[in-house]
Amino acid sequence: MTNFVSFTEGGEVSHVDHLVFNLVDPAADTGSVTSLISKSLKGLATGVAARFDSDPLIDYRAQRPLMNFRNGRLVGMRRDGIVLSHATDVEGHRFLHLNGTEPDFQWDALLADILDVIERFGVTRTYSFTAIAATTPHTRPADMVVRQTVPDPGRVVLEADFWFPASFADYVEFHLGKLGGVSHTNVAVRVPMYLAGHQFSSGAAGVLGLMSSLSGLHFPLGDLEQEAAAEASNLASMVRQNDELATIIANFEREYDASGSSPGFVTAPAPELKVPTMEEIGRAAEQFLAGASDAGRQGQEKAFDPQGLKKRLERHVTDPASEPGRSGTWMRRRRGKHSSEPDERV
Repeated sequence: MTNFVSFTEGGEVSHVDHLVFNLVDPAADTGSVTSLISKSLKGLATGVAARFDSDPLIDYRAQRPLMNFRNGRLVGMRRDGIVLSHATDVEGHRFLHLNGTEPDFQWDALLADILDVIERFGVTRTYSFTAIAATTPHTRPADMVVRQTVPDPGRVVLEADFWFPASFADYVEFHLGKLGGVSHTNVAVRVPMYLAGHQFSSGAAGVLGLMSSLSGLHFPLGDLEQEAAAEASNLASMVRQNDELATIIANFEREYDASGSSPGFVTAPAPELKVPTMEEIGRAAEQFLAGASDAGRQGQEKAFDPQGLKKRLERHVTDPASEPGRSGTWMRRRRGKHSSEPDERV
């Protein structure tokens, strides 16, 4: 039985190899990297695969809804939930995109739902992104660390031993590594310390570029690269006017250049220049228009029923047994238990 997820009604469940985790915690979004990636990937959505009841998952003291004041009245509310979307990359390859708000509560129960999603769609590979503040300059290519539950024997790993606060995607990654059968890849980008509270678009572009290389999916980079160029220009202007900032960046550059290429750190490969065909352009236009239409409908739903509460109540009144759900057999089959609650001892 599922805990918080409601799958889209109607239509057959099709096999999807890739699932991309992209949950955003504004308080811990270093360089706004996960937010920038979310913005880029949302444009690839083709429909909703499932919605999550995020009300029991969010601490509203830390992640408060936004209200719209207009002319003496509150006329709108925005509360981001968690949505699993069907999506296609720029070459038409399908994947699932889990986007929305980083959960604060009920991680074990939500993990069971994620495992149910993985079983339902036949997912074999999952991905996530991380950003870390570091003494690295923005004037050098964004460098990253790759973490994999199924290591690539040809990849040099970062040899280090430390503890850090986990995201929900990290929590899922850990359990997938213990359960086996589904691989997970995480890309962590280093963000210059002086940009930790600002946008680091070149870092987001680097993450998506490297993830494209690792996954075989092709993500849009044009907007991020343009934003990165504009940010670099603005920073160059600030450096010319701020001697203290210029000194900090110069010290970071000297340290970075002196250390050379650190084992385990990689940069995104150079993008391949591919000219789209007329058919590809037409398909992209159709996808964009369909996505815009879906976004409009979803916006209306959010405005009046952000958690789908009315629909669930109506369904429960007409048929109390009709609440959609599927047993989390994937994890129980692998672990031989009769409960969908994960075991911390795995």
